[in-house]
Amino acid sequence: MNMTIIIFFVITLVNVILLTVKSILTVKASRKVAALINAIAYGFYAVVVKQMTTVSTGTVVIVTVLCNLIGVYFSMWLLEKFKKDVLWKITVIPKIDAADALKAKLIENGLGFNFYPINTKYGSQIGFDIFSATQEESKIIKGILQEVGMIKYHILEIDKQL
Repeated sequence: MNMTIIIFFVITLVNVILLTVKSILTVKASRKVAALINAIAYGFYAVVVKQMTTVSTGTVVIVTVLCNLIGVYFSMWLLEKFKKDVLWKITVIPKIDAADALKAKLIENGLGFNFYPINTKYGSQIGFDIFSATQEESKIIKGILQEVGMIKYHILEIDKQL
């Protein structure tokens, strides 16, 4: 493998990572961040286009496919690592015979929750609002719900702050 192909591979990989981050941040970040990442990504893309003229079409296609497979996965993984935790509220209405087990598991794991009666024409049940502040807590809650036999639940991101 010659140095031109190695250089093309590296800059194409960086380009894919930048373009993936650009796509995500254009939607999720502020206008300033979106404008900055767009400027960087498209500026760097010019380097890739210039480098494409020095390698064969077959090499361009193969390197582009490989870099997209690696670069998109890597950049999404990396952004997930930098993602701030948010507060989630998981609303669960368990079967009446599972409510005590759910409550015990939540207390055992130190998870925040509220529980309240729900009265309908079909009878009474207990509703739970379980709060998850971290990704780790969310994994624990998911495991508890599977263990206790919860099938349906509703998740709401608490995103407003004073």
